[in-house]
Parts: sequence; structure tokens; C-alpha cells
Amino acid sequence: MARPSKNNAEYFSHDRDMRNNLKIRAIRRKFGNMGYAVWNYLLECLTASDRFSLPWDDTTRELLAIDFDVTLEELENVVGYCVSLGMLSVENGELFSHNHQERLQSVIDKRSMRSEAGKKGMAARWSKNGGDVITNDNNVITNDNNVITNDNKIKVNKIKLNIKEKEKEKEIAAPDKSEACAHADDDSSVPPTGHGSADETPPSSAAPPPEVKNFRKFTRWIATNAPRVAKMKEPFTISQFVKLKEDYPLAQIQDIILAMHNYEPLLRKSRSANLTFRNWVKRDNSNSNDTNRHSTDTRIGQVSEPPEHYRSTLRGH
Repeated sequence: MARPSKNNAEYFSHDRDMRNNLKIRAIRRKFGNMGYAVWNYLLECLTASDRFSLPWDDTTRELLAIDFDVTLEELENVVGYCVSLGMLSVENGELFSHNHQERLQSVIDKRSMRSEAGKKGMAARWSKNGGDVITNDNNVITNDNNVITNDNKIKVNKIKLNIKEKEKEKEIAAPDKSEACAHADDDSSVPPTGHGSADETPPSSAAPPPEVKNFRKFTRWIATNAPRVAKMKEPFTISQFVKLKEDYPLAQIQDIILAMHNYEPLLRKSRSANLTFRNWVKRDNSNSNDTNRHSTDTRIGQVSEPPEHYRSTLRGH
């Protein structure tokens, strides 16, 4: 269904020296600022109305007076004076301004020209594609719909084929559900910490089941004792956890992670938990070569030693 034609405008031109027009000055002299305001109110209403005219009946006059915050008598007096000056006209029960309509006619003309240009452009495209030129005959559109339907069938078939191929790829890449269930343990309900990582809940082929279980306890320990580290954008992954156990002793891992947690700007200045950890280890080792190394509790602000059952997490017990 075609969109109905629009016979009004969104705005009108308000001349910067309107107040100095002789007729406007006469309105201001006779009615003061109230008369000038009513005149502009009327222009706004006429601009928004169909064909730039208003029905001039008792109901409309009463509603306009309420809207303009003037009495009905004041509104009728201003309109009557504008009619006597030739600024407004009342014909066949319609209020309008010849001058206002002429100034806004260009808006209607431009709108009509764009509409006609659009119709001609569409007709040219149909003709170029081998179809019949659009006319008022609905049969032309109906016949051409067969072409559109055939094209759509080809596109739909391609989409279905792509979906089937993706499903096959997922089936090949997905791990065996029975194997995954075999490795489930009592910690399977523990949610991953931080923002999540593909390595935090790895398939059985990524690491032996004991490492998966230990990694979950490790992340839970971080969430409890070092929540600021758990909130980093790139938390520890299981492969990084395994590497940490190989490279560093248990006490050093816990101490560095606790020190990272106690560093207030951590989340603003650091992104990766693993890289930050290793950088802190390098800095710690460098400081120890230059001066006598202080105890870990003094360096991290007298942080208490983690309980023994958290240390067993990294030992793999």
C-alpha cells in the first residue's frame, strides 16, 4: 500500500525582522505582545495542518484559545484584525493565509518532484532487468513476483546448505558427551571466575582429569582470597596454571597472586593475569639480587598465610 501524500510541513521560515513588518507592528501596537504571540501561534498551527489551513468553527476557536492561553474574545479580535489587514482569510469555514501558503508551496513542489523521480527510477530499473514497466495494472506486479519467488528459492537453498555444513563441523569438533560425563566430579558446579576463558573448562583431551579438578580449585581459591585478580579481563587458563606449577614453587605462586590482589590499580593498569604474574616474578627476582630480600609477608602488606588446603590445590592432592 502506497504511503499517503503529506500536505503539510515540519517548519516554516521565521524572518528575523518579522516584528518590524508594518502590519505586524500594527498588531503589536493594537494588542501588544499577546497579538504578536497569537499570530505566530497561528502560523505554527497552519504549518502543521493539512494544506496549511484550519477549520474555523466554534470548537476549533475554543480549543485554540485554550492552547494559546488567551480568551476566546481576544483570539477572535486578533484574527478579525489580521483578516482586515489581508494577513489571514476565512473562506468556506477554513482559516488560512495566502502568503503563508505561497511560501510553503515550494516544500510541496519539491516533495512531489522527489516522488515522481522515485517512480521513474523504479520504472527504469524494472525495464533494465527485463521486467515490464510499472503501471497501474496489478497483473504486472503479480507476474514479476514469480521471478522474485524463484530467486528467493535459490537463496533459501544456499542458506540451508550452509547451515547443514556448519552443523556437521560442530559435530566433528564437539567432544564425546559420554567421555565428558565420565570426567565430571563434585566440583563441576563451581562457576569459572573472571570474565571467562575457553581454557577454563577444557575438554578431556586438553589435560588429564586431575588437572581439571585442581584448576577449578585454583580458580576458586583466587575468587576467595584474591578477587581483584579474578576480575582481570584475561584470567588464568588451565594451560597457564599447569605451566605455573612447573616453573614456580607453591609459596611463590600464592604470595605473588596475593600481592597482585593488594595492588589497588591492578584492574586499571593490567589485563592478563598470567603476564602480570610473570612480570611481578621478574621484578621480585631482580630486587632480590640487589638487596637482601624481605619476607613475603612484609612485601605484600602482612598478608596472612593461606590455609593448608589451598596449598594442596597446587600440589595436585
